[in-house]
Amino acid sequence: MNNDFVYAQAGKLAERVYPQPNDAARIAEAYRLLYGRAPTAKELEMGLQFLKTTPEKPGNTVNREPVTAWREYARVLLSANEFEFVD
Repeated sequence: MNNDFVYAQAGKLAERVYPQPNDAARIAEAYRLLYGRAPTAKELEMGLQFLKTTPEKPGNTVNREPVTAWREYARVLLSANEFEFVD
């Protein structure tokens, strides 16, 4: 999941959910788009904690795009088994 394509898609997902009014709403929208469902209370809590504790990395880039907490979180969601495999 360290492929340039995945980083690019994570950036697009982060941009797509960013218009939501707050991080909780952004997480809910990301789950709806990727998994077709709302996040559980635990998933929401973990997502908010991830965003709160993941520092921005000024000057660091992937594909000439800045590394941000939201791009990193989107990459985590894209790397989940639930996204990659159909039960």
